[in-house]
Amino acid sequence: MNYRQKTLLRNIIFVFFFTALMVTALISIRNSVNKSEAIRSMELIGREALAYRKNYGSLPPEKHIKTVSENIHAVRLANIEYRARWIKFGDNPETTILAYARKKYGGLTKPGYVVLFLDGRVNWLGISEFEEMLKKQQQKIEIEFLQKKLQQNL
Repeated sequence: MNYRQKTLLRNIIFVFFFTALMVTALISIRNSVNKSEAIRSMELIGREALAYRKNYGSLPPEKHIKTVSENIHAVRLANIEYRARWIKFGDNPETTILAYARKKYGGLTKPGYVVLFLDGRVNWLGISEFEEMLKKQQQKIEIEFLQKKLQQNL
């Protein structure tokens, strides 16, 4: 190989790796922004649910939560699972999951769940941590209901 061929090959390799690095960086930034926006949207839904609870003494119905979600344009927070009907009086507000949404990210941002707790806190939980927590809270009737809902959506 002569000098020109080596230089051309080196430049092609540099451009390829630089492009791959930039694509990975942009995807990671996009996922990070989407994740923070989903958390912010869930916080707004949580504030509205707590305000409703303060005014009326009970958790809002699912329709109210969907209306709030549409009004705040929570486009990065689709498929919210709202669990108010399964929560019993006296459940611990710090550990009881009120609503959640699964987010599937790739790259450097790991997939997980945006979780709204009964006390209004919003956290990002990894898949295994979330599923373990939810499993402790779910009753058999809730699991059956979710399975029927999934079958209807397929």
